[in-house]
Amino acid sequence: MTAPQGAPSMPAPIAGARKLLVVMSDLLFRSKIDEVARRLGLEMRVAKSPEQLERQLAAGEPGLVIIDLEESSLDPFAAIASIRAAVPSVPVLGFAGHGNVDA
Repeated sequence: MTAPQGAPSMPAPIAGARKLLVVMSDLLFRSKIDEVARRLGLEMRVAKSPEQLERQLAAGEPGLVIIDLEESSLDPFAAIASIRAAVPSVPVLGFAGHGNVDA
């Protein structure tokens, strides 16, 4: 796939990380992550609850986990502990404050 003229080129796919697990319920932010994942040739899977997280981890080892540290549907730090117990070597990227603006 070639980027349009003048557009920034996308980096090469993350080695060994064909599956991306996203732990968040924010549909807009998930869609943005999915857009980039597709460009990189990654399969994105989603977990919005502790039960979904458990099922996704049982379904196969992700190459990378992205988790919303402000997720209200689960305890993100307990989720990270579960991820570490199931797949100790997987990188986990946590973020907070995406688009939150106090008026």
